[in-house]
Amino acid sequence: MEGPAKLLRLAAWLAFGAAFVAASGGTHLEGAPSGGPPPVPAAPAAARRPSPADADALPVLTLGPNARGVSASFTPVGCALMRLAVPDRAGRPTDVVLGYEKASAYAQPPVPANLGAIVGFVAGRVANASFALDGKRYSLPRNDGNNSLHSGNGWAGLCWDTAVARGGEGQTLTCSLEVADGDQGLPGARSVRVAFTLPDNAPELRLRITATTTKPTPANIIFHPYFNLNGAGSGTSVLNHILKLDAAEFTPTGAGNLPTGQIVPLSSAPAFDFSRGRPIGQEIFKASPAGYDHNFMLSPVKAGDSSGRPRPAAELTSPATGIRLRLSTTAPALGVYTAGHFPSPGGRGGVTYPRFGGVALEAQGVPDAVNEPRFPSQLLQPWGTFEQATVFAFDAVPAA
Repeated sequence: MEGPAKLLRLAAWLAFGAAFVAASGGTHLEGAPSGGPPPVPAAPAAARRPSPADADALPVLTLGPNARGVSASFTPVGCALMRLAVPDRAGRPTDVVLGYEKASAYAQPPVPANLGAIVGFVAGRVANASFALDGKRYSLPRNDGNNSLHSGNGWAGLCWDTAVARGGEGQTLTCSLEVADGDQGLPGARSVRVAFTLPDNAPELRLRITATTTKPTPANIIFHPYFNLNGAGSGTSVLNHILKLDAAEFTPTGAGNLPTGQIVPLSSAPAFDFSRGRPIGQEIFKASPAGYDHNFMLSPVKAGDSSGRPRPAAELTSPATGIRLRLSTTAPALGVYTAGHFPSPGGRGGVTYPRFGGVALEAQGVPDAVNEPRFPSQLLQPWGTFEQATVFAFDAVPAA
């Protein structure tokens, strides 16, 4: 009789095989015609971490290039974006996200910096790695002093089920993950679905995240890309990048880089005020010796707008290449992290990403909302669905 551990390993290998089939077009998105045997149930998260060798054997999944010269490459490990190429002002394709050369770098937690990965189920810091829900206290893994960051190791190193398909708008990569009740210390069996769409005729990458649960549980699932619009391999910092935020408030942090619970107008904190656009480096050390690692409250949806469409959140421009990113999202907040803990070795092409070598723009809920009633609730109910839509749109501006 087979032991439970061996059966879990078998299930994991079957799931890995499904990723290969998906990459070759053999699986379908929801709503598309289907056939053949029913899908293999997902193994528990702990059984879905590939070894470095197995991770490197998985396919790199590429969307594009489309008619506007945009292409994106992903690994099933972490559902991570490895490359994102867009044209600069001279029309040259430029990789604008930090990433690793091989999937094995994403496979073994803790994964450095979560470059380009999907992070959850509760992203951000949670004070004392615990929270109370319905009269019961839950504990998350402690991996940031006495606190939890990104639910411990979170989903770092997990192999997602993947499918690539073509629809009416363009190509879509769908990554799916089934998480067992109690995983990460959280209640509820959870289903997570992430869809990246590269439109055929638009210079943008679209993201949609959805999740459901069998029990009430907090949910703050984010995409964690690091941008360097000078070029990921340029070896430069992003301190010259011009950042503009559609935000009028932020949440200050205190000990352990945890939010204090306050929501403060940017007008009273000029080092954090990017409402008019300015170089990231202009006031960075007035904000913190380590740079920015802060949450900004995005401007609310305008009265009467019930469209549910992503609203403008951030604009990032490189004076060197002319590449401009416009980020829109349905999320209530945006995390801005300027990689003050770098250098990070092992980047693509052997590049070491320097301190401030990228800026993470993370559409998100407010960190530690599970412990702070003044922040927007992140409670996901069994009858509800977590939903977040974000658009990364690119163009190039002329030289000044």
